[in-house]
Amino acid sequence: GTVTLTSSAPAGGAVVTLSSSNPGAAALPASVTVNAGATSASFTVTSGTVTTSTTVTMTATYNSVQRTATLTVNPAPAGPLPAPALLSPGNDARVPFGQQITFDWSDVAGAAGYTIQIDDRDTFSAPLILSQTTTASIFSTSSLARADMWWRVRAHDAAGNPGGWSTARRFRVE
Repeated sequence: GTVTLTSSAPAGGAVVTLSSSNPGAAALPASVTVNAGATSASFTVTSGTVTTSTTVTMTATYNSVQRTATLTVNPAPAGPLPAPALLSPGNDARVPFGQQITFDWSDVAGAAGYTIQIDDRDTFSAPLILSQTTTASIFSTSSLARADMWWRVRAHDAAGNPGGWSTARRFRVE
């Protein structure tokens, strides 16, 4: 963090007292000194471990004047989300051309959304037949061409970090 004075610090510097409304979530040093002639000084905020987003009020005091700022401490990511399990269509399913196909997979805890990919190659190399992001663990389309195709899904968290891809399943539009 940084404290900034409205005028230069006097000879000997200005000692600004710091405090945190939740030292377990965001610990501050007891004070920071703005050197003589300077108008600001930086300090380190050490974040603690939180399980949910936690708002902390930081207070700086100098010459009986207080100023506050808020800081949000977020939980550390738990690592990549696991891959969803594909539910339907099943492996080697056959679907009539033009029929609505519903792709369904298991919900992933912590997922904010999913990306489904459909391609005519099991390598899923660009360009893909379809790559779609959705918030639900289900997706439908009736616009696929006649071909052998593969599909796979992965979850992503609220920050957009992707999880692992599911195994790929083959199906045929006939």
